[in-house]
Amino acid sequence: MKGGKFFQKLLRDGYAGELWHFRLMAARDGFSDPLAPAHWRQRTELSGHNVLTVGIYAEVLQSWLGSPRRLHAQMKVSVPKREGYIVHVPDVVHVIGQWANGLAGTLEWSGVAQFPPDETLTIYGRDGTLVYNSLPTKSLARAAATRSSSPGNPARIRHRMDRGKRLHRSGPPRRRPEPSFETGVQYLEFTEAVNLSARGGHAVELPLP
Repeated sequence: MKGGKFFQKLLRDGYAGELWHFRLMAARDGFSDPLAPAHWRQRTELSGHNVLTVGIYAEVLQSWLGSPRRLHAQMKVSVPKREGYIVHVPDVVHVIGQWANGLAGTLEWSGVAQFPPDETLTIYGRDGTLVYNSLPTKSLARAAATRSSSPGNPARIRHRMDRGKRLHRSGPPRRRPEPSFETGVQYLEFTEAVNLSARGGHAVELPLP
């Protein structure tokens, strides 16, 4: 995520104070046409348990906020049949969860949102609020922050600490590559927990046994 290191620094430096709860809204309209054929991401035989951008944001949240301790999810397939193909991959996902230190999270994904709002992660803390907008049209490398010392006057924070993810494959690595194997396992664990919770209708504790 472009600007991720800077956002991590704000969190690490306690810019918003003690973190209380957060909300992720990741709504898109890519699957909103009910007459469109099934996309490869909607085909279980090709995409497995990957749903929308659930796994992508799982990796981001793991990096910024750590791993969840408990998840409760529900999912929905809005258009169950596309040109004769039965769709089992959900296009709407809701998750509520608990992270370390009592941090509560509400996460919402949609692939069928007409005129979707900005795709944002909003973190509420004792001393302020941090907002990360991940839409390229809204400038990836921008965070908005409001502190209790200046309520109602959000500060736009611009930065140049990092420019997004790049993969280097030539020569010896100068640092540990990321995403690492362990990050990949955590990615899959999150998506598996969401799937297990939604299919079973119950909360799932993490890490998985």
